[in-house]
Amino acid sequence: MLPKLQRLLEMTEVPTLQRAKTTWQELEDWAANQGLNPRFLSASQLANYQACPAPSRVLNALRWLGKHLSTNWDLSLCVGRTKEAKGRHGIGAKQAPTAEPIMFRALQDSLEASLRGDGQVVPALICLWLVVMGCVRLGHVQRSEWVKISTHSHNFVCKRGKQKDQRQGFMWSCPRYMPYSQTDLGLWFLHQWTAHTNRRRMSQPCRCGTLVRSNTWRCC
Repeated sequence: MLPKLQRLLEMTEVPTLQRAKTTWQELEDWAANQGLNPRFLSASQLANYQACPAPSRVLNALRWLGKHLSTNWDLSLCVGRTKEAKGRHGIGAKQAPTAEPIMFRALQDSLEASLRGDGQVVPALICLWLVVMGCVRLGHVQRSEWVKISTHSHNFVCKRGKQKDQRQGFMWSCPRYMPYSQTDLGLWFLHQWTAHTNRRRMSQPCRCGTLVRSNTWRCC
């Protein structure tokens, strides 16, 4: 693998690579049906392709591909989704839907049941738990590293923010113990960190990085 390409893959997050791969494969299929070369498309041809059910995802992926693959695409006619939402929530709405208390209790019950059972869905439930208790976006959870545990909390570092002009990393935390039952989630994190470290055969303690893969929702 070329050194430049290898560095690019190492620096880019998995979700970004997945979106780029999906978009490129779709573009290749579309161009083949049109008898076109995907590397040499005009602005109007790209706009016709981008007018699909996922225009925002496609536009961001095309920008990334154009920047790193030197395709010289003209994306001036491509636009993201701008349609206002018909209801109070969704794209174009001013307020995101609010989780109800009963939903929070259902999440806790499901997480505790999975911890007592086979634990196959624990990673996914843990991520949702961190979103609720850490007051962070799911994308931030996926980018975060678990760096410290104390007697009362978990501490994480998110490598970068979500907004384009505010990419600085930040620290955040959430409670170690679950309310009502006082279940210690620290035990699960410590178990996963130990298993992760042993698999990598590291000779000294280190930060574990994200314990859950964002593409499979399984432990690393």
